[in-house]
Amino acid sequence: MRTLCDACESAAAIVFCAADEAALCLACDEKVHMCNKLASRHVRVGLANPSDVPRCDICENAPAFFYCETDGSSLCLQCDMNVHVGGKRTHGRYLLLRQRVEFAGDKPQPDDLHSQPMHPGETRKGQNQPPKATAEEKRQNRLVSPAPMSLTNSDGHDKVDKNMIDLNMKPQRTDHEQASNNQDHDKFPQRYYEFLDYFRIPDGPIFLEICGESSCNGIVNDYISVLAKKFGAAVVSLEHRYYGRSMPFKSTTTENLRFLSSKQALFDLAVFRQYYQASCRAMSSTFSSHQILVIGYMNLVLSCLYEDVWNDSTIHMQESLNLKLNRTSVENPWFVFGGSYAGALSAWFRLKFPHLTCGSLASSAVVLAIHNFTEFDQQIGESAGAECKATLQETTQLVEERLASNKQAVKTLFDAAELEIDGDFLYFLADAAVIAFQYGNPDIVCSTLVKAKNNGDDLVEAYAKYVKEYYLGTFGSTVQTYNQKYLKDTSLNKHTGDRLWWFQVCTEVAYFQVAPSNDSIRSSKVDARYHLDLCKNVFGEGIYPEVDVTNIYYGGTNISGSKIVFANGSQDPWRHASKQTSSPDMPSFLISCHNCGHCTDIRGCPQTPLSLEGNARNCSSPEAVEKVRHQIIEKMDLWLSECRAGSWSSM
Repeated sequence: MRTLCDACESAAAIVFCAADEAALCLACDEKVHMCNKLASRHVRVGLANPSDVPRCDICENAPAFFYCETDGSSLCLQCDMNVHVGGKRTHGRYLLLRQRVEFAGDKPQPDDLHSQPMHPGETRKGQNQPPKATAEEKRQNRLVSPAPMSLTNSDGHDKVDKNMIDLNMKPQRTDHEQASNNQDHDKFPQRYYEFLDYFRIPDGPIFLEICGESSCNGIVNDYISVLAKKFGAAVVSLEHRYYGRSMPFKSTTTENLRFLSSKQALFDLAVFRQYYQASCRAMSSTFSSHQILVIGYMNLVLSCLYEDVWNDSTIHMQESLNLKLNRTSVENPWFVFGGSYAGALSAWFRLKFPHLTCGSLASSAVVLAIHNFTEFDQQIGESAGAECKATLQETTQLVEERLASNKQAVKTLFDAAELEIDGDFLYFLADAAVIAFQYGNPDIVCSTLVKAKNNGDDLVEAYAKYVKEYYLGTFGSTVQTYNQKYLKDTSLNKHTGDRLWWFQVCTEVAYFQVAPSNDSIRSSKVDARYHLDLCKNVFGEGIYPEVDVTNIYYGGTNISGSKIVFANGSQDPWRHASKQTSSPDMPSFLISCHNCGHCTDIRGCPQTPLSLEGNARNCSSPEAVEKVRHQIIEKMDLWLSECRAGSWSSM
């Protein structure tokens, strides 16, 4: 295979199309795959080493597309389908042509190139991403693998990454409020994933699992995958704007962050939903059922990267193609899912776009923007119980005393000497305790401190041991997350996600986890003034959380959207920012999971590491989780049926 384009034979080839067995330049790729709608779903990858592409070991003719480690063979697409798919064999295999094409505005970010299963400041964010896990756990826990890194052998030659990729990019408007921004520079590539193994073609439901405030590195193998199998659904997941690779700008200055908001994110979801529905029609017209399932099985569906799919003429042209092929224009029933902030997006999406989804699961959904969130700390005290609560309070008091006498020594004890601002350090210590309660595992911290107290051991040293071994170790948090010096950094790096979420906190939702005036567990220095000073220091003058505006726009806990399941854990401190009461004029369906933590209905237990398929047998009350899930299935079954019967008239 030449490095020159096989079509024009003049320009340099940058992609390889397996279906056409051709290397194509950018212009020819656009002509073949963008203009020809029937070819727009061909699997294409960037050429990692176009001058040295091996041939298939079986047919000895076509370029090899995969390498099977079990068989020790390089295979073309057709032979791979014959050997591994037709034969129902599931050998581990990975792409030979692994290097995807990078276009303007699509630079990989450092936090993508390293395993970042969560942003460690999640206790202050309501984040629902799983904590730190081993490499094997990450492979098991993802239905779709993350984008691969470039690895190098000791001899200096590249190794191929063993992760298969499902990396889709689509052009998205930077500002949905400006209807006329059709210029290329007003768009950015937004990443999404799809998982089609269980998809019942052509009319199965489509589950939109919303990615929240972090890099979206795949579709997590949680309880939603169980629901997908039960309902015969496809699962798609859209990365939140600005996070991961879905970045509109080359830096995160305050000016550049002006389009980072939940409102813009909801329009992203709506536009994506319309695009993907059109793509499903295209798939029904282009491929046989077997071919679609094969593509889903390999997790290698790569959509076109440039097409302005939001242009009405594009949709109309696709629909006319379906009619010419005597295909019905199938409208699949959609259901949206999300947990924590993504859970709020799920509820808000159903509220603002009821015609685009049959219903919503809003797990631990933080729909109420709160300036002084004192209930958060109070819930920790309630969940801890009297003895553990008193021990935590004593530990906080002892830390404050040592800060006054020798702050460098006590910060060093916690491996947090870099936190020059005392408020940052005290916030870090508060979050370290919170995480155990938030995820329904209070014994991790309580047993450690109560035992130290009863033995007469130093409580501060005992707590430092817990923080370093569990919060920084097992859970995978980082001290840098709390360092305002890093939060002020506007370059794109592994800390960018923390800055992005703080911008949303400081402009839209607040969720300021402040110390109550009485009986507080966290330090009283973690107050509203600390948060406001942080917003000003990190983003400049004039940045203030407009919580009233947010609550008026969405309704807060009085959200009026219908067909929304709000599921909350009784031990989760974030439940106080979620909807917990209903009324006839606000007909949401509410579920409380007894003795459960944050997003337990989706994630299961434990969450460190993530339980496969959201398994609940290790939860404190597994029967409570199963009861909640049974209720969720009942509502989903009803609402999806109503969608099919009423042709979307069941709003």
